[in-house]
Amino acid sequence: MRNNVENLFWQIPVTVCTSHSATFDIEGPREALFWMLNHWSATVRPEYEDAMAICYSALEQPAMLEHSRAAFCAAAVEASILH
Repeated sequence: MRNNVENLFWQIPVTVCTSHSATFDIEGPREALFWMLNHWSATVRPEYEDAMAICYSALEQPAMLEHSRAAFCAAAVEASILH
């Protein structure tokens, strides 16, 4: 049975900012993946690759949910976009 990926949210959203000072709340691994695939302007580093893999895993393994948040935060810190 597949998990309902629409309902996977972190306990606390992660706020990221763009180069234009706009901020966005990322609420779970699905949004994090969308953000990384469509809006990531920083150089791809190991933290980014780790976050991608862990967020994908969290979609199938809800036990990884908060781990995916930590991985996304680490990538955002490395990219200097964590608000």
